[in-house]
Amino acid sequence: TKEIKEQELFLTDMPLMTMMGEGGVTNANLLNNLLVGTGGRYGANFFIDLEKSTFDYNGIAGEGFKRYMRWSRKDTPSLEVLRKDGPVQMHGYLFSSQDGPLFAKDLKPPEDSTKSFPYQDFDPRLKDTSPAIDKALPMPGFNDGFKGKAPDLGAFELGDELPHYGPRPDPELKK
Repeated sequence: TKEIKEQELFLTDMPLMTMMGEGGVTNANLLNNLLVGTGGRYGANFFIDLEKSTFDYNGIAGEGFKRYMRWSRKDTPSLEVLRKDGPVQMHGYLFSSQDGPLFAKDLKPPEDSTKSFPYQDFDPRLKDTSPAIDKALPMPGFNDGFKGKAPDLGAFELGDELPHYGPRPDPELKK
């Protein structure tokens, strides 16, 4: 079982593409993610067979997707059609630049996909007016410390501090 919950993923072109060789995937659960891309054929492309899997309460952000999603090799032209016909993204979101900025520090997909972000410049916290606020599914024991009406999409709840990456100062050395 693979679970991807409350993450941000930034890609040039489509925000999410999953491909495999023979066979498929069982019990994959992708919930409360914020997937950001620059356009392309799909907002999310699962070019694999998925069984007993969940993809819901996710926000897909970008402009000009030709189709909203491909799930288990079936194309869906829009979020509205997917919500009507299912079986996934029944509570999903599609964000565009018209919805306003998602992130506090104007974070966006790289123009050059070969260039990496210095971690000091990477701040995936939401802007206080972000359309991704209060859109996630509450999951007891995982995101139940939310501050609004519901948890926020993505990796951080609005107002949370960024985690510290790397070594931490040893408090014993200060004595």
